[in-house]
Amino acid sequence: MSRLGISAACLAAAAAAGLTAATPADARVTLLDDDRAGLERLVGVQPGGGAGITARDNAYQVGLDAPALPSGRRAARVPGAPLAALTPDAIAERLREAIAGSGAGAVIVDDVGAAFRGAPGDALADALERLGARRADVSLYVAATGATFTDPAWAGARAAMSRAGRVWLKTGAGGRQWTAAEWLAWPREAARVAAAAARRGDLHVAFGAGDQASAWSRARTGYACTLLRNGPAAYRLGGSSAAFVAEYRRAFPSPKGPPAPCAPAPLAAPAVARAVEGLVGREASGVAIQPLLVPPLVAGEPAQLTVQLGADPLGLADALGVAPERMWEAARARLRVTAPGVVVDVPVEGDGAARLGLTPAAAGPVTMRLVLPAGPAVRRAAGRELDLVGALEAAGAARAAIDRVVADPESWGADMPVQAAGSAPGSPVLQVLPAA
Repeated sequence: MSRLGISAACLAAAAAAGLTAATPADARVTLLDDDRAGLERLVGVQPGGGAGITARDNAYQVGLDAPALPSGRRAARVPGAPLAALTPDAIAERLREAIAGSGAGAVIVDDVGAAFRGAPGDALADALERLGARRADVSLYVAATGATFTDPAWAGARAAMSRAGRVWLKTGAGGRQWTAAEWLAWPREAARVAAAAARRGDLHVAFGAGDQASAWSRARTGYACTLLRNGPAAYRLGGSSAAFVAEYRRAFPSPKGPPAPCAPAPLAAPAVARAVEGLVGREASGVAIQPLLVPPLVAGEPAQLTVQLGADPLGLADALGVAPERMWEAARARLRVTAPGVVVDVPVEGDGAARLGLTPAAAGPVTMRLVLPAGPAVRRAAGRELDLVGALEAAGAARAAIDRVVADPESWGADMPVQAAGSAPGSPVLQVLPAA
């Protein structure tokens, strides 16, 4: 499982150890990771009589005790959490020992998750650097979340991902599988973290237990399919083993032949990318409204307000090609109004207006914010999941906008100040007068 693009001498050494390195003619590597019974289900004859996944598929197993594949195809496992407590030198030594003790001359860290946030991630990256050419023999399972790609505290772990021989993104663990939005966003971000284009052959997806048909359908769509074609991992599948093998054979009909075609990603239009970038920018610039024509607000007296935000102030309806009313209904946005002693949170209705009643407790300013769950809003208005990250990157959008989507592809949103036209962002919209 050595790294794509290493020297010819390293490739020869890997071949001598029974390890098939990634080459243009034989690039796909498949990883089988389960207990003894699970491995037997993966490599054995399948319920319909078909073949399991074997060395002919350039498969390797993780773990040295259950001999499902020949010894030269067994990689060692090193648990991640204990490594996170070690120094870089100690991590490097532990990995060297595991490499030397495995038949495949390879080791996988299981996994790079929350324990590697901050200094432990830095230590892992340093350890891989100290391994020199042997870092090509180190794979990392990564329990990816949005923070993996966007949080500064994960910078060390990201550096480790760029230095390891292979990275296997866990797409289903602990009973939770990636959503369609996460499948569209995170594989592309993993490739960005890996940086050099040549490294993209060393990025993989690992399937966990659960609905294999749904997970593989998402994996065959858009940029994720690039990673799938490098070869997947079967990770602790349990009762999903047969379904995994069936999907594997649909994607890779023959061990050395071409894979099945990928499905194109539903790439968002450039106008949508620009609207999304603008939406994130409005957290600083705000949403301007016309001055409210209401009687003076007086402390202790109830008041009724209608705040008209406009037909399409964020440009989303126009970008998505839908009617403004449909956009507002899909948005399920809320207006939060803060006055002395009271906070009122009300929905924005289909006509772009928010209607509310409030009784301010004292004199002072009234401020407003528009809260938009933008990810679900775009999904509902478009009627399907869109590849926003790909569209934002193609449009050259600011990193802040891309990171907003990547951090939470399913539920990302924006929280924007609302002010009167011509006023500074966050300025009071109204003033409450003292009681007479």
